[in-house]
Amino acid sequence: MANEMRLRLTLFFLALLWSTPTLTRQHQTAQLRDVQPILPADYPLQAAEARVEGVIEMLLLTGLDGSVDHCVVSDPMAATALAEATCALLSARAQFEPASNDGRPMRSTVRARVAWTLPKTPDSSPSVTTEIAPPRIGKEAGASPKAPPATWFPLKAYPRAAKRRGEGGSVTMLLLIDRAGRVRECNVIEGSGSTNLDEGSCMLARQNGRFTPALDVDGKAREAQYLLPGVNWVP
Repeated sequence: MANEMRLRLTLFFLALLWSTPTLTRQHQTAQLRDVQPILPADYPLQAAEARVEGVIEMLLLTGLDGSVDHCVVSDPMAATALAEATCALLSARAQFEPASNDGRPMRSTVRARVAWTLPKTPDSSPSVTTEIAPPRIGKEAGASPKAPPATWFPLKAYPRAAKRRGEGGSVTMLLLIDRAGRVRECNVIEGSGSTNLDEGSCMLARQNGRFTPALDVDGKAREAQYLLPGVNWVP
């Protein structure tokens, strides 16, 4: 009974975390401390020599201390040297005032957009612009869960093998959402230390996760990635 109560409380607070909060003085989103963590001098040499420009959009997972724990490029097709350099720079340098709820720090996901532009004349310098939570373009929209993700992991679904062995932990997953709003792929990017919990979490996310699909600038459904942090299992 005590074990079930601990798991029930954990899932309850996870549901509160993932429900869409009203932005009051008690809830604060993560705020970037350094307005420009990437500088023109950081332009990747390989990309500059190949005359590669572009806009890289990412999802950042910020920790309780405001550092970037994970960086995921939103468009898998943009996985170039430019995209890799952008994630590496933000992961190393970006520091946030962590998101908080009632004054308590919390992990959160933040959208970021970095535009790399090469000079048009030999005597000019490249430019780099970093935007945090940039405005959507046209009818663009991200994938959003139809219900709090905590509801995907009911008490009765605790992986049996993990429960028998007393295994617990936290699982962070990267989900690929298809045009119908279903979870097509699940990858564990921060495991619990238990294969049973990691695989069980992904199975439940694929089975139970339902999203309003992401939209492109013309309002058409598109595939999108969704970062799901901190699914906590307490044996």
